[in-house]
Amino acid sequence: MVCCFWCILPLVFGIITLKKMKNNTLTTGNKVCTLIFCNVIAGILLLCAKD
Repeated sequence: MVCCFWCILPLVFGIITLKKMKNNTLTTGNKVCTLIFCNVIAGILLLCAKD
């Protein structure tokens, strides 16, 4: 059960981040969650990108 949670959590954060990127409403919190839960490189690139 716990393993399934850790597999689904990055997927959920990734979907939320992609939807917010399409609407240009991406916040710093979403960027940090992507950094922690999804992918380190993607999170760093999101934090460095200009809005």
